[in-house]
Amino acid sequence: MTAVTDWRGFGQNQETYSTLKEEGSLKYIVSKELKVKLEKFYGSAANGIISNMEDDVIMQREILNYDKGQKELKGQIKSELDKLNKP
Repeated sequence: MTAVTDWRGFGQNQETYSTLKEEGSLKYIVSKELKVKLEKFYGSAANGIISNMEDDVIMQREILNYDKGQKELKGQIKSELDKLNKP
């Protein structure tokens, strides 16, 4: 099943982070926890791709559940109509 939606509208500004890192401005950030989070956020180009893949899986499940529900509903309606049409 191919992706129905594309959530790649958000993209972090890698150039700004790279510039701050190269010029040494990140040394003014005292919190090591914040530095680690920044590195995780900006350090991986795959973040957006992984996020998009996770969204695709969720969307596919929702579509499959919807289709399954529609088939069950059609089966119930057909069954009820068959009961009404029997003499």
